[in-house]
Amino acid sequence: QLAGNYCNPFSVEITCATEGASIYYTLDGTTPDNLTGTLYTEPILIDATTTLSAIAYADGLDASSVYTANYVLPTEVSTISEFKNDTEHTYFKLTGDLTVSHQTGSYIFITDATAATCIYGSGMPTFTNGNVITGGVCGVKSPYYGIIEIANAEFLNPTPTTGTAVEPVEVTIAELNANFADYDCKLVTV
Repeated sequence: QLAGNYCNPFSVEITCATEGASIYYTLDGTTPDNLTGTLYTEPILIDATTTLSAIAYADGLDASSVYTANYVLPTEVSTISEFKNDTEHTYFKLTGDLTVSHQTGSYIFITDATAATCIYGSGMPTFTNGNVITGGVCGVKSPYYGIIEIANAEFLNPTPTTGTAVEPVEVTIAELNANFADYDCKLVTV
């Protein structure tokens, strides 16, 4: 597996082109060797953010270079408010139901009982106002012109269920300017 963000746990297989080589690995980012590393015998389950390092040894040859890959699994949150207020993490899985209020181009605006935000990306499924995204959305927390969005989204269940259409909230320009955070990514009419 290539290093990167993964929405769900997975197993990694390690191979070496040198026949008869023994592979040793660590899961904490330290450099493995044939004394302190774990001998690789079967695929390794990656179910949390992990830095995998591996090295191969074969009789009569120098040790291989160390291969290192960082696998990031998401921080799970159930609400948009938790997502927006978490300042420690960058990759998230929103597990609660999310209601679509609007989609335009590469943006999907979503809401739940706690807040609203938008999802940005290309090649996303098409949604309409009132569609409910269930099963979770994974993505990178990304600031964009003063809002917090979900970028590089992966929909765990891209087929929405039908819900209740989101009605716009009526506000004035003064209210928007004074309380932007209250209306951030929400469907409004001015």
